Amino acid sequence: MVVFLASDSVGKTFLYVRPLKELTARRLQGTEAAYYPFWSPDNKSIGFFASGKLKKIDVVGGSPLTICTAGGGRGASWGREGVIVFANGPNTGLSRVSATGGEPAPVTTLDTIKSESSHRWPFFLPDGKHFLFLARTARGAGDEGGDELTVGSLDSPELHPVMKAGSIAKYANGYIYYIVENSLMARQFDPVTFTLKGDPFTLAEQVIFSTNMGKGDFSVSDAGDILYGAGASTEGRFLKWYDRNGKELSTVGEPAAYIGLQLSPDGKRVALEEYNGSAANRDIWTYDLERGTKSRLTFSADQDRTPVWSPDGGMIYYMSGSDIFKKNTNGIGAEIPVLKSDAMKRPYSITPDGRTLFYYLRKNDGTDDVYAVTLNDKPEGTAVIADNFDKDNPRISPDGKWLAYCSNETGTYQVYVVPYPPTGGRYQVSTSEASFPLWNPNGKELFYLVGDDQLVSTAVESQGGVLRLGQTETLFRTRLFVLTENPFAVSPDGTRFLCIVERGGDEKDVLTVVRNWPRPAED
Repeated sequence: MVVFLASDSVGKTFLYVRPLKELTARRLQGTEAAYYPFWSPDNKSIGFFASGKLKKIDVVGGSPLTICTAGGGRGASWGREGVIVFANGPNTGLSRVSATGGEPAPVTTLDTIKSESSHRWPFFLPDGKHFLFLARTARGAGDEGGDELTVGSLDSPELHPVMKAGSIAKYANGYIYYIVENSLMARQFDPVTFTLKGDPFTLAEQVIFSTNMGKGDFSVSDAGDILYGAGASTEGRFLKWYDRNGKELSTVGEPAAYIGLQLSPDGKRVALEEYNGSAANRDIWTYDLERGTKSRLTFSADQDRTPVWSPDGGMIYYMSGSDIFKKNTNGIGAEIPVLKSDAMKRPYSITPDGRTLFYYLRKNDGTDDVYAVTLNDKPEGTAVIADNFDKDNPRISPDGKWLAYCSNETGTYQVYVVPYPPTGGRYQVSTSEASFPLWNPNGKELFYLVGDDQLVSTAVESQGGVLRLGQTETLFRTRLFVLTENPFAVSPDGTRFLCIVERGGDEKDVLTVVRNWPRPAED
């Protein structure tokens, strides 16, 4: 059998199952908005992520069951001991949970000395105790100190590095399988000693692969079968303008591996976080919307991410490696360090007077707190919102009096607003899983994303230090690229949205199955 994701005629995504001996696939009801499915060892159930949860469903059908909360998962594997190992977010170590349900527990910890930013795409080895996973770093896959395929264990915190690589890896029949430049590779691997043998060789070319995610569309089975998706690169995403009703107005520039964006205060330029797959690196670019010209701003060997404009439009703040830097938007001059320390820090917004920058800081326990730093000669960050939950996307209001952010303290990410400076009060804005809060420049609306594709607006009004929440309405649905920090921006007049949109439409992807592939002779 094969399980895969597909969209129906109205754009809703479901899981489908197709036995290889049959010609049609069957939809699994209740799996709307599912992603990253994985099989149980007995082939009777399928696990998947959806709506901030890790879930499972019987192959024969029925209603999905929730296993645990899992916000922004990055892969999972179901072991023969009844344990599921999964990535509980884009910037965490791996967690474990019983397949029957329960509270997740950490099973790997990010190595701050190596600047690790994520453990993802776990895959159990035959003993049911050890698992392969991809350890990502702030330096990416193109550096000697970068991304690494690693073996972890349910019984020990000890990790075993296998090889430098920037791809998901899977194991079957004495080989590991992974992606190099859109080619599916195989190499002999001992699952007991965790050592490689012989040279790698190519099994298929033009396999769909997202370099910035480290995710390839392929699967292997113990029966000697290989499944892979071939088609257009997932790196091609579009910048599109929409009005408040979801009508597409125009496309900006050419498709590229856009990851995040932020409009300049005057709306005439956009700062772009873009992935260079050949160099396995992220850089910041600026695009002049009036002239239609694009310029590269950063050239660091580290990953340069999440650009933030200064209020006067003359400076861009960004994360490079694990630290925060700034650079003139005209590209003249060197990058200037703003805040450096061992902890990972990601900037998001600046107060209207340009004096305070808000960012999140990664703590030793893997959770994030919201910090603020005064931009002076001796900057030192101070915690604004600190607890044991994950928080991100801190956005200061246009009048500088309210701070919107996301937190997963309820089990799913929700949008909240607190006064700034903090006085102890707090308002919950969203009523279901939500992310990416962004203020209307007029200060009277808060935009955010519900699920993976609904752009929503909640009216807000500030009176005498009290925030009044008004009507909430869904503006439109779109194929936003949500595996990012900044998938959309709003124009200065609040009437248009610039969005990073997944490719779609006439492109066709093909799933290919290779049965009993001809393995080379064993030594």
